[in-house]
Amino acid sequence: MPFYMGAFLAITLDWRSQAQSVATGRQALQRLKQEVGALKEEKQAWGLREEAHQASLKMTQEAKEGGEAYAYEVEQAYADLLAHFTYHQIQNIGLQEVVRAFEVQ
Repeated sequence: MPFYMGAFLAITLDWRSQAQSVATGRQALQRLKQEVGALKEEKQAWGLREEAHQASLKMTQEAKEGGEAYAYEVEQAYADLLAHFTYHQIQNIGLQEVVRAFEVQ
C-alpha cells in the first residue's frame, strides 16, 4: 500500500473518531438540556408552591387577627353587660332597703 493511502486511511479514521466524539457530545449536550429544562420546571413548581404557602400564611394571619379582634369585642360586650347587670343589682338592693325602711315605719 502506498504511503499516501495509509496517511489518507489514518486521517479518515481520525475524522471518523472525531465525528463519533461529536455525536456523543451532542447526545450528552441534549441530555443536559433536557435536565436543565426539567430543573427549570421543578424550580417554577417550587415557586408556585411557595407563593401558595405565603398566601395561605397571610390568610391564616388575617383570620387570626380577625378572630382576636372579635374576641376582644365579645369580651368588651360581656364586661359592659356585667357592669350594667351589677348596676341594676345595686339599684335593686337600694330599692329593697327603701321598701324595708317604709315597712318598718
